[in-house]
Parts: sequence; C-alpha cells; structure tokens
Amino acid sequence: MIITSNRTNYINSIHGKTGDLTFETINKLIKERERDAWFSFIQENIENTGSSDTNVHIVEIQDILIKKLNQSMSKLISNDYEDPYSQVCQYLGVFIDIVKNQDKLGSYQSGKLIRLAKSLMAIL
Repeated sequence: MIITSNRTNYINSIHGKTGDLTFETINKLIKERERDAWFSFIQENIENTGSSDTNVHIVEIQDILIKKLNQSMSKLISNDYEDPYSQVCQYLGVFIDIVKNQDKLGSYQSGKLIRLAKSLMAIL
C-alpha cells in the first residue's frame, strides 16, 4: 500500500522551503507521514470490515467509526501533530469503545481495529 499526503494549507508546511533539510524538519515530516499512514490503514480496515455484508447496520457502524477516526486525525492536524493533552488519544479511546460495543463486527474484526487504534496511540 502506498500512501501520499500533501498539505496545501498546513501552517508549518515545508512546501517551497527546499533549503530546510534540518534534522528536526525531516524527523517531523517522517513522524507526520507515519501517523498519516496509520490513519489511512485503520480507515481501510474499517471500510473492509463486513465488505461482503450488505447489512445496513454494518454500513452505519463503518460510518460512525470513520467519523470518529477523522475527528482524531483533524485534532492531530490542528495541533500541528502534537498531542499535549492527549485529546487525540481520547478520541481514539472513544473509537475503541465503539468498536468494543459492536457485536455485529465479529471478534476478529473488532480485535483487529482495536489493535490498530492502540498501535497508533502508542506512537502519538
């Protein structure tokens, strides 16, 4: 899987700063892209959850989970990829709670989404 991410309105974007090759800038970009990749990977797994199931309830659960995941990502981006008060972890905790309470997902799918969310929380 290849993930690209471009931020045109990102306040600390290095777009147009071709001379900024400092260790700090490069390290920050690597961390940002790693987090972006985790969010994309989790979203892809949500979308693949119950992909053979046309149950309206599964689609609703997917929509709720993607909304919570997007709230987490938006909070992380708005905080310049910093999480000083663990707000993003709180959103991901709500995401995990929602997954745990969905018996329609099945234990394998629920367990996988929970592991992915916890792995993301560990790198924040």
